[in-house]
Amino acid sequence: MAGPSGLVNKYTEDVCIAMQRLATLKRQFNWRMLLMRFLVNALALLITGLLTPTMNLVDATFLNWFLLAVLLGVFNAVVKPIIQFATLRFIFATYGLVVVLINAAVLLLISWVFPGLFQIGNLLWALVAGALIGLISAFLENLFGLTPPVLSER
Repeated sequence: MAGPSGLVNKYTEDVCIAMQRLATLKRQFNWRMLLMRFLVNALALLITGLLTPTMNLVDATFLNWFLLAVLLGVFNAVVKPIIQFATLRFIFATYGLVVVLINAAVLLLISWVFPGLFQIGNLLWALVAGALIGLISAFLENLFGLTPPVLSER
């Protein structure tokens, strides 16, 4: 049976390991990458809004566009991976066309949750907007080097 000093030593070891893991995460997190992904989402949203006639901001100000880009980023970071995991089998079977449906669902969800900020006309235009956002985001991410390479450089 370990005495109190053994428990204290074990506790300090656990704290040291946790602090090392936290320091590693801080070194690996890249704020510039996060900012660039946010800007890519905002630019893709702006271009898609210009190309689709029924997707619009209720009050077209820079602050609302910024807020919508943040919301799209949060929904893409939280909701989209859950839906993609649930539909993974269909994503492979349809060669990724289900991702357009997922992007459209995210846009419809944002317009449903925040009707005073963003509106989209109907399901057809949501599908068009989902396809455009996916294509424009992929193009811009590859253009700015945000997508990791398929093969390692090592």
